[in-house]
Amino acid sequence: MKILKFTIISTLIALFLFFAENNFAQISRSTGIGVRGGYWDGISVDDPYHGGVISSTGVGELYFFSRLKNNWFLEASLGGVAKAEIGGSAGGVRSSTMSPLLFGARYDLLSAEYNSILQPYLSFGAGVFFSNRSTVYIGVTNENRTEPGIFGGSGVNI
Repeated sequence: MKILKFTIISTLIALFLFFAENNFAQISRSTGIGVRGGYWDGISVDDPYHGGVISSTGVGELYFFSRLKNNWFLEASLGGVAKAEIGGSAGGVRSSTMSPLLFGARYDLLSAEYNSILQPYLSFGAGVFFSNRSTVYIGVTNENRTEPGIFGGSGVNI
């Protein structure tokens, strides 16, 4: 049963990559909308707990891009980062959220004519970061902040 399941999944992945390579690996569009997701461990929260802490972080972003020239693009994005921590023996819950509104530039590392499903890029820019921290530990506390910031990173467009 496991071999059959593995064979079916492998075949579906191979077919997807074949059709994606032939149909989607065209010259990059000049404008568009995209979705990004990932993992980021950049929110630091003081830990008053003793014992183990269960923690999870997720990242999501909706962005708009427009070609500036050749491999250069302008981007505007609205994202969200969320982190929740559940305390060990002391109990309590801490949550942090951040919603950045960012404007920047992206440089595709490969030529626009290069036919590949994977397109690596570098990006940088600036924007406003809206953050909220909440703690439920013998009472409830909330802290809201809005701060300017910069970003830089790399990734792969599929």
